[in-house]
Amino acid sequence: VSRTDRGLRVSLTLQPALDVVQVTENLVGSVDEHFLGGGAHTMFIDLRRKTLLNKAVFVGASTFGKCNKNGAPTPFFISSAGYGIYPDTTAIGRLAFPDAAPDNHCNDVPAPCPVEFNKPDRIQLCFKTNRLDYEVYRGDPAAVTQSYFQRVGMPVLPPPRQFAMTKWRDKVSSQSEVIEDMVELQKRGIPLDSIWIDNPWEQGPAGGRVTYACIGALTFDNQQFPDPQAMIDQLKAGGVSLGTWVAPFLSKAAD
Repeated sequence: VSRTDRGLRVSLTLQPALDVVQVTENLVGSVDEHFLGGGAHTMFIDLRRKTLLNKAVFVGASTFGKCNKNGAPTPFFISSAGYGIYPDTTAIGRLAFPDAAPDNHCNDVPAPCPVEFNKPDRIQLCFKTNRLDYEVYRGDPAAVTQSYFQRVGMPVLPPPRQFAMTKWRDKVSSQSEVIEDMVELQKRGIPLDSIWIDNPWEQGPAGGRVTYACIGALTFDNQQFPDPQAMIDQLKAGGVSLGTWVAPFLSKAAD
């Protein structure tokens, strides 16, 4: 245990570390505490009596809200008791808060990291790694958050255009719709900085047209967008930038 200008840093190492596949730490907790943190997730705000998964995973827009899975996870959390904990690790793991109810995490097999449920006196940290480092901060939420950002860095302020008006459709049937959006908004005096094209927009594998194919060759579909460069040039002439939604996958059939 060492002191830093942020608070305390606890480092647990095992000797030998060979064949160690997970580490667990139990902290004293209470069911009277409320917790915030865990990164971006859609399941809940207060982490009281919850189990939190520290794993970046995409489960699809239609099922994301049904699973306790984070889109941008962090194991950092703040307690209403006046402290915060930051497990300084990128390992897959789970956090179980006091009296946490069982959570199958969409039936992941094997479970990301085993924790015990319905334990009212402890906060459980479990990570699939052979060591554990975590920091302890004290104070109100503002002070704890400031200490956390001293460790991980402050978010970078986006350029001003990122705060400007953006137009997005769930599905775009043709490039004429894209131009129509710009023309109609500008005709009504509505400022517009960028238009985003969501999937599907890519050419299907092997040059074939696949209906609503979100994964292709990173080129515009030649039926939806017969002249994408002309579309881009027309948008640019109107002072509008173009963005495209790209799926983080590769098609096995893609060249």
